Amino acid sequence: MEKAKLAVTRRTRLSMRRLHLPKQEAYSPDRRAFVDGLSFCVSHSLSAHRPLGSIMRARLRAYPVMSRLRRETNGVALREPASIDDLPT
Repeated sequence: MEKAKLAVTRRTRLSMRRLHLPKQEAYSPDRRAFVDGLSFCVSHSLSAHRPLGSIMRARLRAYPVMSRLRRETNGVALREPASIDDLPT
C-alpha cells in the first residue's frame, strides 16, 4: 500500500515551450467578396458521407435553389475553386 501511495503523489516535470505566431488576416475583404460566389451542396462529398433519407434528399433539391437565389440577390456569379491556390489572399 505504501508503494501505491508514493506513485500517486509523485509528480512529473514537463518541459514547456512558447510558440509565437504573427497575427494573420484570415478573412480579408477579398476573401469576403469571394465567399459570396461560393455554393454549398451536401452531395459534394465522398460517397460514404452522402446524405441518406427523405430529409436529406429534400436538402439536395433546396441547396441549389437557395444558392442561386442568394447569388442573384447579391449580384455575383457562381465560383467553384479547384484548389487552395484559387482563393484570394
